[in-house]
Amino acid sequence: MEVDRRIGEITAREGIDRPIWLMPILESAIGIENAFAIAVASERICAMTIGLEDYTSDLGVVKTRDGQETLYARMRMVNAAKAAGVQAIDSVYADVGDLEGLARWGEQSRGLGFEGMGCLHPSQIPVVERAFAPAQAEVEKALKIVAAFEEAQAKGLGVVSLGSKMIDAPVVIRARKLVERARLMGILPVAAGKQEVKQ
Repeated sequence: MEVDRRIGEITAREGIDRPIWLMPILESAIGIENAFAIAVASERICAMTIGLEDYTSDLGVVKTRDGQETLYARMRMVNAAKAAGVQAIDSVYADVGDLEGLARWGEQSRGLGFEGMGCLHPSQIPVVERAFAPAQAEVEKALKIVAAFEEAQAKGLGVVSLGSKMIDAPVVIRARKLVERARLMGILPVAAGKQEVKQ
């Protein structure tokens, strides 16, 4: 990747030893089709995002409030980012005066697997933060799942249950990821939960 090579040359020449991260923006149909190849093109890539105005222009379609015309592209990008181990960041919400619409969009984005989204105006930041923050009930349930799993492990039990539900590995992994996100967002203190998220 030419950008990665040039960054390497410049940092070596200037004696820069701090990491320099890249976040490619996918803005075309071909970009979406090459999402995974782009995500793994450099070890400097920490996240990927999508530019929906350019993408819908490339498709020749109108960008709508519900975003159905971009659902395929957004899902493909999320999947590619997750497979590559980088963050998936959704597009900006262009109507800076429509904070209710932004909140709905942000909640939908989180449900699709995005970990955040761009902002065009400072007024959008708290709305986006709320949309991507796990709800208190989600955090409490995740903590219970992690605690039940750790208790079962400590007792040497092979089967884990919480109430009447059996807990399998994917449920525990998802719960640990949610707990870690809550920590990173300051919803939980760093000491909450005992173990780091494991893939």
